[in-house]
Amino acid sequence: MSLLLQSLSSVVVACTVGLIISWRVVVVLKAIQPLLVVNHNIRRVLLKQMTEQALKTQDDNSELAAEAVTNHRTITVFSSQDRILRLLAQAEEGPRKESIPQAWFAGILLDASQSMLYFSAINS
Repeated sequence: MSLLLQSLSSVVVACTVGLIISWRVVVVLKAIQPLLVVNHNIRRVLLKQMTEQALKTQDDNSELAAEAVTNHRTITVFSSQDRILRLLAQAEEGPRKESIPQAWFAGILLDASQSMLYFSAINS
């Protein structure tokens, strides 16, 4: 509760001082603020999804690798090392292909948010 009260009072004091010193800057920043908040939330959700997908892929591959290590004698006897390596490569292929467009999209969103901050600071 105290953190919420402290944050709220800080925002009120900052807006009041900003309005007194340079009201034009405050008007511009208040107009841009919803865009920045939306952009930040979209980026956070997108990066969270990418992280969850990467962790799932790592868990699947770790499970396959652990199984291969525990059964290394069987794999060696049947000369299945190449097959295990192919299975690991196939397990990584799908998520890798999906993550490339997501990485581009996240990069574009990051660039857009940074450029909005930069141009709002220049115009102030």
